[in-house]
Amino acid sequence: MKKQIDELRERQIEIFNRQKDDIILPKEIENYYWNAVFNNIQGKYLEAWDEFQKSYEILKKNKKSESLFYIYNGMGLIAKEMEDYMGALDFFDRAGAILRKYPDEKKYCILQNNIGEIYLCIRSYRKAIVHFNRVNNLKQKEYKGINGMELLNLGIAYRKLGKLKKARQYLESSLEVMKDMNYYRGIELVYENLVCMEYQFKNYRKVVFYLAKVLEYRDTYIDIEGRYEEKGDLLQILYELEEEEVLIKWLWNDYHKNERANRQDNCRIICDMAIIYVIKKDSKELLSILYNKYHYHSKKYGELVKAYQKKSAGFQRKI
Repeated sequence: MKKQIDELRERQIEIFNRQKDDIILPKEIENYYWNAVFNNIQGKYLEAWDEFQKSYEILKKNKKSESLFYIYNGMGLIAKEMEDYMGALDFFDRAGAILRKYPDEKKYCILQNNIGEIYLCIRSYRKAIVHFNRVNNLKQKEYKGINGMELLNLGIAYRKLGKLKKARQYLESSLEVMKDMNYYRGIELVYENLVCMEYQFKNYRKVVFYLAKVLEYRDTYIDIEGRYEEKGDLLQILYELEEEEVLIKWLWNDYHKNERANRQDNCRIICDMAIIYVIKKDSKELLSILYNKYHYHSKKYGELVKAYQKKSAGFQRKI
């Protein structure tokens, strides 16, 4: 466990340093801003919010509005984690207003992808496609967009709309980019969607092949980025293939990753595990344990959301 925690922290620092190389900020907010980014990576959303707010107050006072893009974008990402999707869109809209005054293609691509992901979350897939295409159409040949994420997101949106051939085209394109960049987290997400797509095509041999790839890449990284994602389609496929053992291992793995990263959004994972244990008729003792874990995380996550709502409401009144 200690080795895994050390690897997790190394990965966090790697992501942190990579972001730091790309962003130039006024000196008076550097410490606040990078503390916020690092806290956000670690899942410490309230601490990140406080640091973003300190940065905001300094920038507004000194009228250095160009760097406000990063603050609004960061707050929008925290709002997304709290499932405050309308709040996230509001912050991204504010970031867009800054970009209209200080145009920058890379920032524009990041922002459009973030907005598109909000529309994915609320299942407005056609609106999501509009924003992902803005990234895809703007990027230059030497610029690979956002680690291929805009291509993956286009693939997800088209798959959700049932346009499977177009989905395959974007998923395969994103896979090329991500493999070139050794972006293992993204590669695993691509394979997850290829499993779901080929299952809809009834190409079961490819389903098994891509599922093996998913399992392979899940062992190549320690996930610290983002919440427990919508895996309903993939879990349903595993259930229909009678792969209960894989499901249970998968779900416990997701639970422990969240636990190591000090995330409290584990309630859905616990519900999924409970369903599988009932199906397996191996539930009497385990359901009691899962209930206690669900109660604990539900309470903690509720406290987190309430604290976020209080902070964000106060901040928005100041704006």
